[in-house]
Amino acid sequence: MSFGAGSVPDSTSFSLLAQDFQGYAVWRGEGLDPDQMQLVGFYDKSNPESCIEGYCGETSYNDTPNCYADKRAACFDFSEPGVVTFFDDSIYEGFDYYYAVTTFDYGNIATVAPSSLTAERLYSTRYPGDLLSLFGGAGNRTRFFVSQPAAGAADGPEIYAYPNPLRQAAGFSGSEGEKVTFKNLPPGSRVQIFTLDGDQVANLGPESQIDNLMPWVTRNAHGDLLASDVYIYKVEMPAREDFYGKVVIIR
Repeated sequence: MSFGAGSVPDSTSFSLLAQDFQGYAVWRGEGLDPDQMQLVGFYDKSNPESCIEGYCGETSYNDTPNCYADKRAACFDFSEPGVVTFFDDSIYEGFDYYYAVTTFDYGNIATVAPSSLTAERLYSTRYPGDLLSLFGGAGNRTRFFVSQPAAGAADGPEIYAYPNPLRQAAGFSGSEGEKVTFKNLPPGSRVQIFTLDGDQVANLGPESQIDNLMPWVTRNAHGDLLASDVYIYKVEMPAREDFYGKVVIIR
């Protein structure tokens, strides 16, 4: 827009027609390789695919044919003013995930009919050095560790360990055959692990607790993997009696 020389009468008015971005995209990466992000949510503001019935947080929502359920438009909730919520039902407790939210657009499509739209999507930046985006910037990728709050101090669900048995090359991604997690712990818990002969192999204090979880890497003080065996664990809790259980390791 440009203006020439001279004055403009006070009564002069004009309007601008500007294009907004097309919609939002939600991306998810896993802890070991956060740059490998998968498109898990796609919301087109101009074509919101409202024919998907319900909200994705409700497992009973219905997919209507030709509504492109893979875009998961029903997973967005706009019920709170000024807030957009996305529900992801494909994640698991005890794992690290990375999320980023981008805008997307098709560029200048003012003269293109929606039925003939074939332009490639342009995305805003997810993280520094993002090769998918044509734009710079830091992006907004954020780490998210999935866990529930600590259990009740005096009462709560039964404590257990998983995976149990722990098998070679199985279990948590990136620590297959090594990591066990104790679940449903109240605040301030301590977990001690012993051999059947009573030798202590690990002593995990409250500083290692994450909400209701306590991770344990099954290595000894020298960094060697513990041998296949049955191990006894003892959970000490400030407001409960001690809890005992077993973990089986199969190498």
